[in-house]
Amino acid sequence: PEAELFKGIIQYGRVAECNNLWARIYGYNSAEELNGRSLGEIIIVPSSDTVVLHEFIHSGFRLINFETSETIHNKLYYSLSNAVGIVESGHLVRIWGNIRDDTERKSAEEKIQKTANQLAVLNEIDRAVYEITDLRSVLEIIRQQLEKVVEFDFYSVWIFKNPSLPVATFLAVYEDGQYWPEPDFELIVGEEAHQVFTTGNSVLHLLTEEEIKLEAKSSPTNLIGDPTKSTNSLIYAPLKKQGKTIGTLTVQRYQQNAYTLEH
Repeated sequence: PEAELFKGIIQYGRVAECNNLWARIYGYNSAEELNGRSLGEIIIVPSSDTVVLHEFIHSGFRLINFETSETIHNKLYYSLSNAVGIVESGHLVRIWGNIRDDTERKSAEEKIQKTANQLAVLNEIDRAVYEITDLRSVLEIIRQQLEKVVEFDFYSVWIFKNPSLPVATFLAVYEDGQYWPEPDFELIVGEEAHQVFTTGNSVLHLLTEEEIKLEAKSSPTNLIGDPTKSTNSLIYAPLKKQGKTIGTLTVQRYQQNAYTLEH
């Protein structure tokens, strides 16, 4: 039975040989300190180690790139485990194996997937803006797509009226289930929407304490959104058609530092 095998390996298994890196994973300074110790001394039950061991037994004493994850000091780490068991006269007598840190590759993979998802969302939004004439339907599709990738208190959609003129049309603003239009306005040089207009790139703006105080003095209420709250975290993303920037989508939160560059 797998339960008995698991218990036997933990109880009778010992580390015959390892390298310094493997020893440090378990809190030892060198391989010499770990060699000869019982697995019961170093394996915490339950832990990612026990997950690996259960899978090793279940798969017939053989593992190939078995992935596990573990949070250490509030950071998520990924590992790939490989192992093969040596059986003699019907008994498991040795296990050869290695563990490889896969955190960097996994993180890169997740970032690529997240970027792909965000691009897919923006493409769907671009399509909605141009293929659907009913404003309410357009905004509802945008809301549904945005909720897949980012949290927001409200969002707005601006369309640049002319590629050569920094004037935007508010397609609409959405907040708390309500949509409303805003009048056309000229983009202010240096501000986020103007940066999107001129560069075609996304812009992240997290207001500092000084900016929040200054905003409160110069503009006591929001131009859009809840007039009693201050918008403190903003992302401006370009809307494009055939490679040209035709507008911007902005998502905003009242919370400070709500977004990162990864968004």
